[in-house]
This record gives sequence, C-alpha cells and structure tokens, in this order.
Amino acid sequence: MQYVITVAVEHYQDPGISRVHHAENDAEGIAEAIILHNPDAQIEALTSAQATKARIESAVRTASRAGRCSHHDGG
Repeated sequence: MQYVITVAVEHYQDPGISRVHHAENDAEGIAEAIILHNPDAQIEALTSAQATKARIESAVRTASRAGRCSHHDGG
C-alpha cells in the first residue's frame, strides 16, 4: 500500500510570511492524481491549521510503521 502525506499551508501565523496562494488546491490535486493511479493509496492531507509539527510527525510515524516512508519536498 502506498501512504501519502500532503502538507499545504496557505496562511502562516507569522505575519512576516506571505500567503501562499493555491497551496491547498495543489495538494488536493496531487492527492486526486495519486488516487487515480493507485486507488488503494492511503492519503493523509494536512492543510493550514492542521499542518502542525505534531500532526506531521504523527503522520510520518504512521507511514513509517506501514513500511512506506520516502520524501519529496515539492521543489
């Protein structure tokens, strides 16, 4: 099984960090594309307020336990 974690933050708590337009839509599009190619994939989508350090670390631990942990930074 493929386990995918998408993280998209549009609004940061730090006012010095500009808004990232369309980040959440992009993450949703990536998730939809993965499901089209692998309907059995398990997707954990963390967006804006949900994308905390604790939630991301928890999702990575879950993926690691599933034996499927790799990384792509979107860049």
